[in-house]
Amino acid sequence: MGILLAIARATNPQEPGYVPERGEQAAWGIVGRILASLWFPSAALLALGGIAVYGGLAHGFFRAAPAGQPGANLVGGVTTLWRLVTIAGVALMVVPIVRLRGYFRQHALAKESDAVIGDHLAHNGEIDLRIFGDQRTAVANTYIERHGDLDLILSEEHLRFRRREIKQAADRLWAEVDAAADKQADLPLPLADALVEALCSSLDLPYPASVTEQFGAFYVSLMDTYSLFETLKLPSQLPVVISQRLAVSETDWPLIPRLCREVDPGCQGLGVMLEWSEDPVSPETKARMREWLSSKYAFDLVLLDRRMLRSLVTHKQPQKTFRHVVLQTVNLATVSPFVPTGSTPQEMFFGREKELREIAEHIATTNFAVIGGRRIGKTSLLGRLSQSRLPAAGIEAEYHDCSAISTIAQAHEIVLAGLVDPVTRLDAAELSASLPAPGLQSRARVLFLDEADKLIPIDRSAGWSFFNYLRALSNSGRAHVVLSGEHRLREALREPTGPLFNFATEMVLGPLDYDAVEVLITRPMRQLEIHLEDEIAIVRRIYGFTSGHPSVVQRLCRRLIERLSQADTRTLTVEDVDAVIADPAFQRDDFLSTFWENASPLERILSLLMADDDTIRTMGAVREALANRCAIRPRMREIDDALQRLVDLRSILRRTPLGYQFAVEAFPAVVAGTITLNDMLEILIEEYAEQPE
Repeated sequence: MGILLAIARATNPQEPGYVPERGEQAAWGIVGRILASLWFPSAALLALGGIAVYGGLAHGFFRAAPAGQPGANLVGGVTTLWRLVTIAGVALMVVPIVRLRGYFRQHALAKESDAVIGDHLAHNGEIDLRIFGDQRTAVANTYIERHGDLDLILSEEHLRFRRREIKQAADRLWAEVDAAADKQADLPLPLADALVEALCSSLDLPYPASVTEQFGAFYVSLMDTYSLFETLKLPSQLPVVISQRLAVSETDWPLIPRLCREVDPGCQGLGVMLEWSEDPVSPETKARMREWLSSKYAFDLVLLDRRMLRSLVTHKQPQKTFRHVVLQTVNLATVSPFVPTGSTPQEMFFGREKELREIAEHIATTNFAVIGGRRIGKTSLLGRLSQSRLPAAGIEAEYHDCSAISTIAQAHEIVLAGLVDPVTRLDAAELSASLPAPGLQSRARVLFLDEADKLIPIDRSAGWSFFNYLRALSNSGRAHVVLSGEHRLREALREPTGPLFNFATEMVLGPLDYDAVEVLITRPMRQLEIHLEDEIAIVRRIYGFTSGHPSVVQRLCRRLIERLSQADTRTLTVEDVDAVIADPAFQRDDFLSTFWENASPLERILSLLMADDDTIRTMGAVREALANRCAIRPRMREIDDALQRLVDLRSILRRTPLGYQFAVEAFPAVVAGTITLNDMLEILIEEYAEQPE
């Protein structure tokens, strides 16, 4: 039954993927499965040949003709005929038997295909798949699926490495290295140089312009790694160290960081060492060596043994593999992309798409004033616009940091250079008349003045000389302006007699939304190959505590990176987040200091009173609390201004129909857990009293 079913299946190619039922499977047996894999002609020949042989053997192959008896000739002829039938049957069976032999050979190869293919690829860089017969495609695809990290090319008859020539060159190099090792000789300089070149070729990196240099028992070279780490806070070039001797003694360990810094004075405490010996350093010794160099010299050493060096050339993503090795070795705190101070790098800028789009689409006709508290992202927004967004649209952009300008003469010289001739003082009408026509300039120009509120006091005392120039430039169409600042700039925008009144569209910059915070957390973590266990819960916990303030998010994430580095793990959990959030140092130095930065004494007093008593939510309740608990009586206008700044600049409060509520819901708990409220109130009351009227 199994044989008949096998033949039926072999003659019916219309059922790909057919799965027999359990009863049929039992009936097939091994013979049925074998025959099912053969072509029908072979099965037919085998059957016909078998019948012929059986008939010949049963009916006269060994029968002797009866000599001298009647009918002897007839019997002899029949016997001869059966013998011929037997021989023909044997001949018919030869083809299927040979094919059956080939099947078993191919079946045996297929069972060991992984080892067979791996051996051929290791020695030749390719394999002729025809040795697997009809199973070659299936066998090759199975191997590729099992070894998805290998960079393989599959053709109809061959499977080979994509970079076969580079692998063969590397194999020849390692043969020379092994010859030197067999002689117990030191590694010669040309071979060390060739090893560095092979590593660069494997990683698709440019080979160093200078040859490898020798320093005592070591060779040192520099490898250009900019393309490897351009999105990470890792050096653009790495020193590569190779020992002359087969083994590196502990007495030589201190030489490694010194030589790396000698070759690269800008070395950031990270280097690579190539192990060329067949006997790699034990994992225990490697760990001890890295720990010693890290603790004594603040130096991270990436050790690449010969197995890793040889495998890089065959990997599908060698650069990713190398990055993984580096990131598993380096102190994560030193390469953390989370920036607690200064402007956010462009690769860490996320969100703000609404603001970017509004300014980019209307800057040709409108000026803007970006208002926000410290570290909320004003500088990063202006940098994004001036460095990429507007230049990509063909708009000439100039960025100026006004925090370093101390005089109006400096402002004229630095900001207005190339736009107007230096003049001492003109009113807006005279300046407009003195400017060239807008049509003489082919492209619009946009001036980005960061920290512009630093210019307000000095320009007011100079009769608004600078901002009158700026307004005249804008009115003439020669340039448009994007200003950034805090309350001084905001007040100047609302001063009816000043040059900034009705000059710019005010844009208040607040915290990031949830989606932007999610990307800000997860993308850098993935780049550092940190696994987030329960990613959604981690992001929600961070967003809930920080309320989306970009600087507080980055400071929290930086502390998380430091925590993982100290624990020598690459897995982040919700418990890690909770541990950092509960740290008083984080709450004081990163949370409160960020939200309170540049806040006036009155703003801080109000936030403390409201955090301590959830019934203080209206201006009347605030004024009463100030009088009863602090013995101070500010004017209602002063209280109102302070509350508005806590909403718009500090992002601590939000307005509601029932009064003011905490936009940063964690603020009251942090205040309660980190400071002695009454003591802090007394200090702030003294500071408030010392302020000039």
